[in-house]
Amino acid sequence: MPWLKTAWLQIVNVFIVLFAYGKLDDAGIAGAAALVGLWGFVLLVYWIFWKFFGMGKVVKDFIAQRKKNKK
Repeated sequence: MPWLKTAWLQIVNVFIVLFAYGKLDDAGIAGAAALVGLWGFVLLVYWIFWKFFGMGKVVKDFIAQRKKNKK
């Protein structure tokens, strides 16, 4: 997994956000827990779809094709 060497900071970020969500949820701070939970969800969706399934390449190819068709 070559992406593991370059994405280790993103992996640590996801774990820290999920840990913070658990601690804030236990503390009863609903607004902060909701915000951190939303951010954790965004990170996981980005990581799964954009990086793991390669949606970044699909979107970039689609944009390049649209630019080519406009010319």
